[in-house]
Amino acid sequence: MDANAAQQQESNIYQAPQAELKAVVKPDLEASFKTLGFWRKLYLAVIWIFALGLFAIMASISLEQEAKTAADPLIVLIIMAITLGMTYWSHVAMVKRNVSHLTTLSILNLFPGGNLLGCLIMFAIRQTSKTEQENYNIILPKKAG
Repeated sequence: MDANAAQQQESNIYQAPQAELKAVVKPDLEASFKTLGFWRKLYLAVIWIFALGLFAIMASISLEQEAKTAADPLIVLIIMAITLGMTYWSHVAMVKRNVSHLTTLSILNLFPGGNLLGCLIMFAIRQTSKTEQENYNIILPKKAG
């Protein structure tokens, strides 16, 4: 190496490096049931079928038996409202890719519900939604009206 090249290299050590920064543009992803993917759609179908089936079974049992107290139909109604509410909440959280709601639903599946499989599935869905939020610009559809 000649003296001129060595001197030029030493002077370049303290200069700011030249870097070309490019803006990262994430593609858009509409948050809808249509864009969920097969496994999340299947899970939603299964929990809706389970919730509606449970509703039908409990309603038929409640109607067949004569209520001994006024609290029996009320208990059935409360259980069904909770079941359908949790199912609807799961549906909306998955479609909107709401990670905090999916985390809450995962924990609720485990602790009060005792549903380890449902908890693990919800955590997997949460992770998929979190990855989508990192890789895509999630767009919520506009409501008509």
